[in-house]
Amino acid sequence: MTEIKQAFFASFIAFSLCFIVCSQSADTGKSRNRNRNFIGSTESDLTLSDVEKNFTWKYYNYEQLTNFVGNASTKYPKLCHVYSIGRSVKNRDLWVMKITKDVNKHVLGKPMFKYVANIHGNEALGRQYLIYLAEYLLSSYGKDKRVTEIVDSTDIHLLFSINPDGFETATEGDCTGYNITSSRRNANGVDLNRDFPDQFEHLSKNKFDIKDLVHGRQPETVAVMTWIVSNPFVLSASLHGGSVVASYPFDDSAGHVESGTPSLSPDDTVF
Repeated sequence: MTEIKQAFFASFIAFSLCFIVCSQSADTGKSRNRNRNFIGSTESDLTLSDVEKNFTWKYYNYEQLTNFVGNASTKYPKLCHVYSIGRSVKNRDLWVMKITKDVNKHVLGKPMFKYVANIHGNEALGRQYLIYLAEYLLSSYGKDKRVTEIVDSTDIHLLFSINPDGFETATEGDCTGYNITSSRRNANGVDLNRDFPDQFEHLSKNKFDIKDLVHGRQPETVAVMTWIVSNPFVLSASLHGGSVVASYPFDDSAGHVESGTPSLSPDDTVF
């Protein structure tokens, strides 16, 4: 089991860092070609076993997550800043960890990247992997050349759990996300992944008012929407569980009818 965990974690770290590197390309217009060799990079004196000793191989509940982010911000005050974007139905904070060099300084032009996870309460893998990723980035800084370059040049924001209420009541061992009776939804019984505005809903409007868009939505949804429009993120990803697939934006139509032909992204072979 340990070998399986290590393999999954090593793969996730490699793809995560590769994806963050892409945010630099998205912001600067640089070619992505240099990123294709990223996974094979050996520019590190740090091994997975060196970092693994800092981890507890279990799912962190809300209290443990809160302790983790608090301890990290104390241990790495120049690299890590923790903030809450709002609260859940059950009044739990939606914690975000910002990781970058000189974290309390605002550097104009530094690309902002975000990972979000656990929008479905029983899809817990992404939530825990972001915890491991945060620890990996912080503990590897100054030891791993690639990690150091990324942290120096990117504002990385990790939203560990959009649905902390659902996670707290989910059934241990059920992490596929398909069992809708196992706390997939938030405390009000709403699927948060279906609570955001339809991208085609207001095509006739030339201007959007965030107050109109958030009206009637769940507190977790409002918090995420407000966070997004308040920060110029250049790239992001939402981590789910239950399937092996990468879904890109704009994979829909106004009529919500499947049509067209595959249009593979330049990173298709990577993701």
